[in-house]
Amino acid sequence: MLAFQIIGLTSGENGYVHNWSGASAACKDGFKVPSKEDFQELSSYVVSVKKYLDVAALKSENWGGTDQFGWKALPTGRYVSKADASIRNTDYAFWWTSTPTSTSGFMNVVRMGSGIDYLTSIDTAQYVGVRCLMKKWGE
Repeated sequence: MLAFQIIGLTSGENGYVHNWSGASAACKDGFKVPSKEDFQELSSYVVSVKKYLDVAALKSENWGGTDQFGWKALPTGRYVSKADASIRNTDYAFWWTSTPTSTSGFMNVVRMGSGIDYLTSIDTAQYVGVRCLMKKWGE
C-alpha cells in the first residue's frame, strides 16, 4: 500500500492520502471504503434533519464546523502530481468511494467555508483521503 503525507498536514490529525487501488487497504478488518451511495445517504440524512442544512454539521470544530454527527471532517488535501500537490489542502476534504467508473473512481468532496458536499469522478492515480465505514452484517 503506497500512502504518504501532504506537506503542511499531519498524519496524526489529517491522515494519509491513497490512490484508488490502495484505498481499501487503509480500512481495518470489518470496515470498508464507503460507496458513492453510502456518501449520498449520509448527505441526504444530514439535510433531512432540518436544523442541519449544510456540511458544517460534519466538519470538525477545528475546521469551522459544528460536528453534530461526530464525523470530525478535516481537510485531507489531494495529490495530483508534483506540479499540483493541492495547495488547497486547508480548504477541502477529499475521500475515495469504492464506486468505480470505466476510467476513474468517485470521490466525495467537502469544502471549508461553504455548503459544498458533492461526488465527482477523478483519475484513480490521484491520491486522496479515505474514510472507512463499518460493514453491515453479511457484507
